[in-house]
Amino acid sequence: MLNEERTDTAKLFYFVLFVAVNGLSCLIIPFFLDYAHIYLNGFLIPDSLRWDDNNRLRANPIGWFTAQVLIVLIEFVGSLWLLYRFNWRNTPVWLARQPIRIIQGVSGLVVAVVTVVSLFGRGGFLIWLVKHYVKTVV
Repeated sequence: MLNEERTDTAKLFYFVLFVAVNGLSCLIIPFFLDYAHIYLNGFLIPDSLRWDDNNRLRANPIGWFTAQVLIVLIEFVGSLWLLYRFNWRNTPVWLARQPIRIIQGVSGLVVAVVTVVSLFGRGGFLIWLVKHYVKTVV
């Protein structure tokens, strides 16, 4: 009887942890992507992609925008992959039947929410980045 209580308590704990992590990631991942785009990603891109030989902005910054888009995509996919791996490890602990369907469903929902919040929330930096990239390429 005591083992069943601990098991039920552990299942409840892991379920609450699952819901909390997935819910908070819908806010934290877009904030992280925005923060990294504004403050951190500039250190990863060489100055030669933004400035020409005369220390002026390049007339055609396609290389700089391409690097920005690639870095944001890598961060986006990497953070969602970490969340997927967390769900993959956590869900079988509290759910015995069909954890793969739950993992796929929740992961798909979180990806959709994170994408929408990243595109349109907090100033829509991804929309801004995509617009400038398309305008530069075309």
